[in-house]
This record gives sequence, C-alpha cells and structure tokens, in this order.
Amino acid sequence: MTTPENYMIVETHIIPQGIILAVLAPFVFILNFPPLIWHFRNRNTAAICMVFWVMLMNFMTAINVIIWPYIDMRSMYDGQGLCDVEIKLLGARSPGLTAAVLCLLRALARVLNTEKNLLGPTKAQKRRNTAVEMGWCVVLPLFTMLLQWIVQFNRFALTGVSGCQPFITNDWTGWTLTALPLLLTNAVAVYFAVIVIIRLFKYKSSFNSILASSNTTRSRFLRLFIIAFVFLIGITPLQIYILVVQVPPPGAKPFSFSTIHDPSSWNSSVVIPSTVLYDRWTNLGCGLLIFFFFGLGKDAVDRTFATGSAVVRPFEDPVEEKDFLVED
Repeated sequence: MTTPENYMIVETHIIPQGIILAVLAPFVFILNFPPLIWHFRNRNTAAICMVFWVMLMNFMTAINVIIWPYIDMRSMYDGQGLCDVEIKLLGARSPGLTAAVLCLLRALARVLNTEKNLLGPTKAQKRRNTAVEMGWCVVLPLFTMLLQWIVQFNRFALTGVSGCQPFITNDWTGWTLTALPLLLTNAVAVYFAVIVIIRLFKYKSSFNSILASSNTTRSRFLRLFIIAFVFLIGITPLQIYILVVQVPPPGAKPFSFSTIHDPSSWNSSVVIPSTVLYDRWTNLGCGLLIFFFFGLGKDAVDRTFATGSAVVRPFEDPVEEKDFLVED
C-alpha cells in the first residue's frame, strides 16, 4: 500500500469524462428512486433487485469520482476499507443483475402459463417461488463474491475516476470461477425469454384475459418484458465478448492458492491512471432505461407525488379558517 514515505503521483488533474460522470451518476441514481419505491410497493423481488444493482453501481460511481478525481496519493484516500467492500460488490454485480433479469422473465413466463394459472398460485407455491427468486437474486451474488476472492490476484486496484477494481488471476481456474456463474445465469435467462416470446404468440388472442386473471395490466406486463429483454440482449453479447477476451493465453501458469494469497504479496494495491471504464456508461444507460420504463408510469408518478406530499406536509403553514359573513 502507499505510505507517507512512498507517495504515488500518477496525475494531478481530472479528465473531462470524470466531470460528466460526477454530474450524471448522482442524477440518474436519484431518478431511480420512484421505480424502486413502486416495485417495493408491488413486492416484485426480481425488479427490486434489478433496480437495486443499477442504483448501487451508479452510487459507487458517484462516490469514486468524488474521492479519486485523479491519482495523487499525497492527499487522497488510499482505498483501504472502501475498496475491499466495493470490489466484492463489483464481483457480484453482473451475476446479480443477470439473475434479476432471469427471475423477471421467469415471472412473466409463469403469468402466461395458462395450465398452472387457472386457480392462481397457492401459498405454498408463493413461498417456493420467493425461495427460488431469493436463491438466484441473493444467494448467487453472495456465492460469486467468494469465488472472486479465491482467484483474486491482490487486494485491489485503484483507478482515477473509476475507483476500485478487482484483479483476477489470468489462468483457467480464475476464468472458470468467474465465467461459470455468468454463463449459467445468461443461459437460463435466454431460455425464459424464448418461453415468453413463444407464449406471447401462442396466446395473443387471449392475452388480455390471461393478464386480467393474474391481476396485472397489459402496460405493466409489456414494460417489464421489454426492459428485461433489452437488458438481456445488451448484457449477453457484452459478457460473452469479455469472457472471450479474458480467455487465458497458451502456457498460462497453473493456479496456486497459497502463492496468490501469500500475505507478503497479496495485501497490496495497484494504482492505475485515470480512465472511465465502459461499465460506468452502461450503468448510466441502464438507470435511464429504468426511469423511462418505470419512473414515468402512472403508478410510479402517483407514488412519487404522494411521497413528496408526505415529506412536504409537515413544513406547510396551516390554512387559517375564516368566517364569511353574508350581508343581506
């Protein structure tokens, strides 16, 4: 780690992209609050998790660009503590977001399953469905945190503007443990997307009546499906490209846990010049999509006004009652 006797000066000015990011990230983060509240109200676990991951990433982006607008460790925080938490969240982000999209598509497929939707789900089925969603959306991301730590090359890397980043070993063990959860989750999500599309065509003549029996509306269903589908077709090719690029080269050294996690070398950080990583922009795009699809809906707008009124009401002046005399 950097010490007072060994200062690191990589650069002493903020790059223009960092200024843009510092403005947009907190703005988009705030925009996503109405959709989050709306999904909480409707107890939509998958959608809550989807919005949560996007909001968390934009919140981290805003924090990082404020703390590290450039790299000059003479006056800047060295990242200990915060980066240890952030890199674990970054490791869980992609599987967590993809799992949320998976569960959203799975829920939509269940809505269109006319064979099991005649009498509605029983309490046992609801509990089982909640357990499945929690397994995908919560347990899987936590598990990927552990897998990332196993193949983590050092404590963390620190980049100007973008902030904390994990370093993974460039071998087949590291590639497999990070790629497997993503590939599995993406494959299942694509499967449910295909099921939804097939059932949309199959039941297009009775689509509205099926939705009515599930206590949902055409607008709500289509908004959920479109955003889940857009996220999926955006996430899947990008993740496949990254995994292909990160395939270990021929002759890569075999994985050794004791060597990688040697206390004398593992407890260190790497300092990298300022750059805005591509995922910072994709997180902003995802946040804007969430706002446009859910934040502008009638339910979300009504809820936002209701929440705003509840906050403002205690500060309003009481209206004075006046007696009006009517003269004959």
